[in-house]
Amino acid sequence: MKQRGAVELTWGIRDFQKDQDVRIKLGYEIFNKMPYIQIRENAWTLNADLSGKWNVRFDM
Repeated sequence: MKQRGAVELTWGIRDFQKDQDVRIKLGYEIFNKMPYIQIRENAWTLNADLSGKWNVRFDM
């Protein structure tokens, strides 16, 4: 069984621009000892960590 745990700080900015909300999440994965960031703008999400992994998602 793989253990998971994280500490996260989230900052939500409503109406960053007209009809655009932004959420910034900074986190630290406890068991992998890896910091990460997530930036979300309405339907777009960018995830990245310090190991160089990143991805972009679009939610329809």
